[in-house]
Amino acid sequence: MIAPKNEAERILLSYIDEHKDTLYQTLSSLVRIDTQNDRSHGNENAGQEHLAALCADLGLSVERFAPDSVAGLTALPDYMEGRGTDVRENLIAVYEPKVGARRVMLASHMDTVKVGDPSLWEDDPFSGAIKDGKLYGRGAGDDKFGLAVAYFLIKAMIDTGIHPALTLSIGSYVDEEG
Repeated sequence: MIAPKNEAERILLSYIDEHKDTLYQTLSSLVRIDTQNDRSHGNENAGQEHLAALCADLGLSVERFAPDSVAGLTALPDYMEGRGTDVRENLIAVYEPKVGARRVMLASHMDTVKVGDPSLWEDDPFSGAIKDGKLYGRGAGDDKFGLAVAYFLIKAMIDTGIHPALTLSIGSYVDEEG
């Protein structure tokens, strides 16, 4: 365990150590959702819905929006048409313990690469299986892990009553793997 620098760190690190199964279960629940990116379309919305529910349960404000709904995005020279980003939703969840504080976004993507040949997998690619201290499945490391960690960090702060002097946002975006 990391040596804490102050009492707040000690409390948070202790919480993380005692509740790490919550982190693993959160990641497992995200991995069990098929969010493969098919380039012209993706399956991220089911994952975003699940993450939105988790964040709402913590009391975070949650917004979901299609990237194409952002003013001016489709007019940019690097905009890639035909990606389905008119219906694939990004998610922003905000934890604001101090109104008007500086903001930090913890961002990761919900989409995953294709599974490929499922027969080459030892376990179902969407099992979220936990074996010998390791979690298996498509997206476990790239990058549903980042989403689970961001959620768990904010949950730890809320549960311990430790409130940072800044606003934390979880950004879960689509179409990174394309």
